[in-house]
Amino acid sequence: MDARLGQRDLEALRWVGEQYACRLDQLQVLLGRLGGREALSASAARSVVSRWETLGMAARGSFIAGEPSWVWLTRRGLRQAGLAFRVVEPKPWTLPHTAAVNRVRLFVEPRRPGARWRPERELRAAGAGAGGGGPVPDAEIHDAGGNVIAVEVELSPKSPERRRRVMQALVARYDSIWYFASADCWVGLHDAVCHVPTQLADLVRIYALEDL
Repeated sequence: MDARLGQRDLEALRWVGEQYACRLDQLQVLLGRLGGREALSASAARSVVSRWETLGMAARGSFIAGEPSWVWLTRRGLRQAGLAFRVVEPKPWTLPHTAAVNRVRLFVEPRRPGARWRPERELRAAGAGAGGGGPVPDAEIHDAGGNVIAVEVELSPKSPERRRRVMQALVARYDSIWYFASADCWVGLHDAVCHVPTQLADLVRIYALEDL
C-alpha cells in the first residue's frame, strides 16, 4: 500500500473504481461520509483528486458543459484499490446512467447497514449476476439477512418486450428487484409488472429517482 494514502483514500478509490467513474459533486458526498461528516466542499474534493492524480492513481476530465468534472482510476489506482478491472475512460453518453447509479448507491448504503453493494462492474467481471446467465443488473445488494436484491436504474424508456423479458428474468433469480426510475419510465415499468407471475410481482419495487 502506498503510505501516502490514508484509509479514506483507499475506500474512496475502491468505490470510484467499482462504479467506473464518479462525478465530483458525488465524490464530495462520498469523501465527507467516509470522514464521518457532511459533504466536502468542491475545493476540498478537488484537492483530494489532485493528490490522487499526482500519485498516478486517478484521472479527471470534463465531458458535459456546465456539469462537474468526472474522476476515474488509472491502472495503478485500480491495483491500489485491490480491483482487477481494466481501465475504462468514461464516454459522454454513458455518464447520465453512471451518475444515476452512483446517486442510488449513495442513497442506499447508509440506509442498509451491514449490506454489501456488488456493482455491475464486478458482476460482469465474474460472468453474471446471482444465479448465472441472463441479464446483469446495475448492482446487487447482499443484505444482512442473506437476501440478494437486484438494483436496476432506468432513465429512458425501453421497448415493452425488452423490459418485460428483463424483469421476468430478474424476478426468477433474485429475492427482490428494486427499480429506481425517471418519470419517463414509470408507466412502462408498471406495465411490465402486470406481466410478471402473480406470486412474484410483489418482489418488484419501483422508486422515483427524483425522490432521492
